[in-house]
Amino acid sequence: LAYNRSLGAILVREEDFSRVPAPGAPAGGVQPCFEFGVVQTFLKGRYFVSDEKRRAKTKTAAVDVPEDAIELRRRVYVNLMRMPAVPEPSRMMLYSARSKRRAFDKPSETAFRTMAKEVTLARGFAFKNVEFYDSIDFVTQVKLMDSAAIMVGIHGANLVNSMFLPVGATLIEIFPYRYEHKMYINGCGSGLRYFKHALLRGEEFPGLDEKFAGKVHECMKRAPMCKAFYRGDATDLRLSGEDLVHIRGIMSDAMDGSEGFTLKGVLTSTIEMKDNGH
Repeated sequence: LAYNRSLGAILVREEDFSRVPAPGAPAGGVQPCFEFGVVQTFLKGRYFVSDEKRRAKTKTAAVDVPEDAIELRRRVYVNLMRMPAVPEPSRMMLYSARSKRRAFDKPSETAFRTMAKEVTLARGFAFKNVEFYDSIDFVTQVKLMDSAAIMVGIHGANLVNSMFLPVGATLIEIFPYRYEHKMYINGCGSGLRYFKHALLRGEEFPGLDEKFAGKVHECMKRAPMCKAFYRGDATDLRLSGEDLVHIRGIMSDAMDGSEGFTLKGVLTSTIEMKDNGH
């Protein structure tokens, strides 16, 4: 599911459509084109589809930034938030916490917050934690994201709001043991730098060796309960000392990359161009 400004439409891609031949199409099929459609789907892969990209460079890396990713932020901040310009990243790390499904156990949550506060304080960054509930309105959620240079959180829908981070900010995604997903790479195409860490230790699915010869990928592919197990749907996540050391290193790399942004000219020129009607 992706927004495309030039088409003024929401584009929906489903693999099943590629196997449906268009009416009157020759053998082999041609992917059909619908003028209108309502399709059940969920965000997976990219938020934006764009033919044009800018390179947003930092001191240590560069990310592809679709034009639509800049334009959506501009419209949200300038029109909805009544702000004169799109905010740029500040020296702040935002932790998107979870307390229900797929959350750290209490000792791990305490250890994680302590470590994160230590590493950010040492580097002159602020640290803020927030848990997104249904009761938090849209504008408030966007305001929480508007200037964070770094966002960190466990894999899940709580990371969808990363699309409102400043262009070129960093998303750090933490996965349960043995589980990974490609959904939030580069912020789903919203112009973010991206790091990930999967927990190094955890329990194995009952019957993994007997039924699936110890092959976790095969287990998750064939057994929905196995996928839910490794996804952490029913168990709390437990951080080891090694996990904390590795995540600390990722946070340091992210803070290194947040220095020396060269985004101001890109965003300012884009806003001026749009506001002048060009």
